[in-house]
Amino acid sequence: MQTIQQFPSWFSKQKLSGKVAIGCSGIFMLCCLCSVPYAILSPATPTSTPVPTSTPIPTSTPTSIPEFSFNEIIQSPKEKGWTDTQYSTYFETIKGKKVNGWSGTILEIDEWGGEPYLSLDIEPNEPEIDAYVYISKDDILKVGLGQNITFAGTIDSNWTEPNNYYALQIKDVTLLEIGEIPTSTPEPPTAIPSATETIHVPTPTEKISALLPGLNPADVTVNLEERGFTCSSVEQSQLYYTRICDKDTADYSLHVEIYGRELFSVDFIDSTISQYTPDYELAASFLGFMATMPYDGALQEESRIWVEATAPTIKGQGDMEEKVFADVTYRLKGIPTFMTLEMGDLP
Repeated sequence: MQTIQQFPSWFSKQKLSGKVAIGCSGIFMLCCLCSVPYAILSPATPTSTPVPTSTPIPTSTPTSIPEFSFNEIIQSPKEKGWTDTQYSTYFETIKGKKVNGWSGTILEIDEWGGEPYLSLDIEPNEPEIDAYVYISKDDILKVGLGQNITFAGTIDSNWTEPNNYYALQIKDVTLLEIGEIPTSTPEPPTAIPSATETIHVPTPTEKISALLPGLNPADVTVNLEERGFTCSSVEQSQLYYTRICDKDTADYSLHVEIYGRELFSVDFIDSTISQYTPDYELAASFLGFMATMPYDGALQEESRIWVEATAPTIKGQGDMEEKVFADVTYRLKGIPTFMTLEMGDLP
């Protein structure tokens, strides 16, 4: 205690350099003493802060087209005993669904509202068209009648077929596989066939009853188009589906009308040749060719010979000759400049 009391007197007697040294030493000791409680009371601080790694955010969820079997589809209300209203409610549950890997045979190539489509037979055991598949104008040049195609697309709507059967309309279609055109299909000549020629174009198995059984409208239109005719798309009236084919030249006009109660059947064919100068040989060649249309059981040679032999007897208004071949009625009538062959009937 006495030493502490004498410190001011002692300190005052020191030189300037001694006082500075003593002062610095004191400050150093004070800092050391103060750092102890600070270190005790302060929490530990990490030397560095780890940077979290980033996880990429997916921009979209990848999806695959679900396997939606054609056999799951109900296309006739009668299958369930439904009314049309009940079927419409059901269809809303499948509208917009994706289909993938469905296959069918092309029965018709046509267009609706400027959009090309294929009429397909997907289920062979059914008598109706199963689907109308809308494809691009580029793809329509890659397919042919009778080919089998595999495709993917979206169920868009339906179309009422005869017997209250609903065919699917499928859009956004991608063709996955295109089969070969049947090799048995002959290539018809470009000119009107001679009296000795007959035709036959194999088509999908005909499954509907008709007055010209087994004859598909495409049997007629395809052959006529190959011979320079222009054929319209199918038109539906209250009773019949109708297709019309025409060919005009400076000397004559050829006109064919095809009628069927079902979309892909034929009940009646009306073929007409009009000329400025009568030419029985030309009339007999064209109408004889039409008489050889290959319906089931057709007597092609007999009917052709009858038409060619009978045409020269049609000389005036009201002249008509009739004969039955394989239960199909043939009527030849008109005048030398306007002669018509009728095959079948309009029930």
